[in-house]
Amino acid sequence: MPTQLAAALPYVRGSTVVDSRSRLGLFWETAGLDSGEAVTTVVSVLPVGTGWLRKAAESLRLAGRRASVRLEWREIPEHHGSVAGRALALDLRGLSPGQYRIEIVVQGPGGRRGRAQREITVRER
Repeated sequence: MPTQLAAALPYVRGSTVVDSRSRLGLFWETAGLDSGEAVTTVVSVLPVGTGWLRKAAESLRLAGRRASVRLEWREIPEHHGSVAGRALALDLRGLSPGQYRIEIVVQGPGGRRGRAQREITVRER
């Protein structure tokens, strides 16, 4: 996790529209875990809103299929008081322009889950 503001600033966005050649910073916190409890985290970037014209172009191989991204790991988060934070930078260079949904799911012991999602628009520069 960045410890200085200057280290985090290159990943901060003031909009949900992002450049396809950029990196996007994600930050989330989990609360209610006991210190030493392992969690499984899944971060997904999924295309949304693929219209019939895009599907037709993909089936005719006039356009490439929009890629998705899925990262999954298991860890014991580092707590700061009663909250554990996590930062991640996603490289968007493999994504075609379009609408995507970023989803973060954190699952703790006993099946407890937390989930957050946001939609972004990836555009070419």
